[in-house]
Amino acid sequence: MRTYSPHVAIETIVHSNPKFPFLYYAKEQMPTLQGHYNPNWHNDVEIIYVIKGKLDINIHSTPVEVTAPALIVTPSKHIHSIKKYQPTTEISMMLFDPEMIRLAYFDDEQNELYDFLLNPSNEPFILTCKNQKLFEKVKTTYNLIVEAYLEKKDESHLFIKANLLLLLCFLNKANSIDRNLQVSQFEYERQQKLKELIIWIHDHHSGPLSIADAASKMGVSQTYFCRFFKQATKMSFTQYVNEYRLKKACDDILVGKKCISEIASSHGFENESYFFRVFKKKYGVTPLSYRSKIV
Repeated sequence: MRTYSPHVAIETIVHSNPKFPFLYYAKEQMPTLQGHYNPNWHNDVEIIYVIKGKLDINIHSTPVEVTAPALIVTPSKHIHSIKKYQPTTEISMMLFDPEMIRLAYFDDEQNELYDFLLNPSNEPFILTCKNQKLFEKVKTTYNLIVEAYLEKKDESHLFIKANLLLLLCFLNKANSIDRNLQVSQFEYERQQKLKELIIWIHDHHSGPLSIADAASKMGVSQTYFCRFFKQATKMSFTQYVNEYRLKKACDDILVGKKCISEIASSHGFENESYFFRVFKKKYGVTPLSYRSKIV
């Protein structure tokens, strides 16, 4: 089963069955969140169930604190990031292609649902247990979907699709989905520029990257860029670039074929001693020790 990666800007989900584009991650499968799920987006709708504790989710660069129990639904292609507050925080997650619950005949309510699910400029919505009766219905439906998914049977697919639609109908009925909750055109365009910038960082992480280059890429001043980037990602530009470079270097170390100096150089670390220093600060061991423990 694919491991959820917090470092990928555009996440490409490889489904075990392309005819049934749905994935579920139990709390045990979610990695320990010592930092952030860096800003990312994907074609799937994402449903996060906050089972225990607290976390931040960034909604168009604005952090929103969510306390369990709660459900967060993020539209397709919406740029977002999340952070854990406590080591005891527990979450599970569903991802699905909204096309899988499409019906042949549309009605007004379904149009409203699709407008939300397929429009990245819509705000994610958060359902808490304030409406206890509704939340119990949603939680029960969520758990029914999980049980059916874990059966791993083809005959469970229709049941999962039907209950996904039911879950969304509960939320829509309670006016949790508001088609008027859209960001301004300016903010939407700014988020699109951030997406393009993250792709650019990932494509060019092996070479020199400067704040001046990044600001120019977005068409803004360096001062504005630094402020915006820190607000959007909760990291400085240098921190973000180093985080991504370290992740890619770590992936190469796990393969165990290239020498450490070659790995450092191929991922933008021209100074090997600096690479060793930031790697140990991030992972608690040197690159060589990390490789020996894995091997």
